[in-house]
Amino acid sequence: MSRKKKSASGKFGPLGNIIIVSGGIWKTESVGSQPRLRLSHWRIMRTERGKIHFVGYAVDNHEGRVSTAIESLDLAARTGVTRSGRLYE
Repeated sequence: MSRKKKSASGKFGPLGNIIIVSGGIWKTESVGSQPRLRLSHWRIMRTERGKIHFVGYAVDNHEGRVSTAIESLDLAARTGVTRSGRLYE
């Protein structure tokens, strides 16, 4: 069974993946104090503005994380540097 969601234009489209966030949103540690971050269960998501971001679980912080926009990406090494300067691995 396919669930559909009505858009503002009145047309129906696929609902897609639903992510439930609990616990709130808070400021992360600075890049200076945490220049590298290990993610597990991660993926790369593109925003409506065309920017790509890492989305995953920060292993050392025990929290979900969405990065700033990705500036460089090394798919072979599975690492990337974001606009903030943080290295995600």
